[in-house]
Amino acid sequence: MNEDILKVQSAAQTAIFREPTESIALVDSSFLEKISKTTIDVLRAALGKTLAQRLNRFVSVVDFGHPGLLDIAGGALVTKNDFVATTLDIIALADYAIKQKLSISSKIHNIIREGLRDQEYKDIHTKIDSPLLTHNMVRLLPTRIERDKLRSTKKVQSLRLEKKTRDLQELWDLLPCTFMNFVRFNNVYENDIREAKENADCFADMGVTSLVSATSNDVEKLESQAKNHYYGFNNISMTQAAIIQAKLLGYQLIPGMGGVGTRINVPKSIFSKYVFWEAKHDRPFFNYVPHCYAYHELADVVPDKIKQIVDRVESFPDVGGRAIFDHFKVLVPSVDYPTKGYTTASYVNENGKTVHADIDVVSLALDKILIRKGFSIPILLGEKDAQTYFICYWSE
Repeated sequence: MNEDILKVQSAAQTAIFREPTESIALVDSSFLEKISKTTIDVLRAALGKTLAQRLNRFVSVVDFGHPGLLDIAGGALVTKNDFVATTLDIIALADYAIKQKLSISSKIHNIIREGLRDQEYKDIHTKIDSPLLTHNMVRLLPTRIERDKLRSTKKVQSLRLEKKTRDLQELWDLLPCTFMNFVRFNNVYENDIREAKENADCFADMGVTSLVSATSNDVEKLESQAKNHYYGFNNISMTQAAIIQAKLLGYQLIPGMGGVGTRINVPKSIFSKYVFWEAKHDRPFFNYVPHCYAYHELADVVPDKIKQIVDRVESFPDVGGRAIFDHFKVLVPSVDYPTKGYTTASYVNENGKTVHADIDVVSLALDKILIRKGFSIPILLGEKDAQTYFICYWSE
């Protein structure tokens, strides 16, 4: 295995299994507990039908002690604030009105709606609902069985990098050929920040104040981006990850004309003597088409160390033994074989036997073989609120 991969994997494992140094964030669950004990009729009278139903479904399934609740609307549901105080007052008023058989003015609902117009509380109205329905905020579910059941509904996706052809050359030049900077606790922008600061000092010595100001702004932006991490895990886009994988594995960037038609090729020579393709595929290369699988789809090729790592982040000490990711993704640096557009295709398996099957079956089987043979080195990513974070390589 590539020496860099071994170094990155060792650093990633050490960082993931490091014991927490900060105390666990505490949440005030009193508001959610009050909602859970309030009848749906009272909630509808107080909050209106839509918000009442969403909140009711939400509190019926989530873990009230999960620090991840602090991520929602700035922690508005689990801290003392005006919205919570007002909502509790209105719930009490609605409860009294129902018990006394009084009519409830529409002005009550307007008070709640007015409060939700504040940007601070917008997520309460737009995003709160049961993770069982939305498949979002899955990490808040209390048991792994519930979380894995939802995760198992995710299907493979193909990344069509040719659609980003105008940016492909620039990204290829900017991105490294290693994931070391994306390892937990590492600073992705460390080199960029250092270089920008050196430039600012140089411009200051030359007395070029305009460039000093511009470069200082760059430093501030980079330092702000460097803070875009989650329990130390660094944010990375799928496109960034796919390009780094391609550079690492020796794939080739083929420039287009004026940026149009730029693509990444995978030379067939990379697969050594394993000829898995049909004879009619006579090109000396494949197009690079990364496949993003849900963790469960590659369950039969999961290395033991990866199982341990997933177990760790599913019961993470930093959040009191709770999950920190909604979903797990495995990005496989794959190729455009079998070619899309056909319903069936053939490939040569590990035993040298030609197998003809549905195109999706062939694609998955081939990816698994290339992983087992070491031709393909996937990476494991964690997803939280639609953002992806680098965890480690898919290896021991």
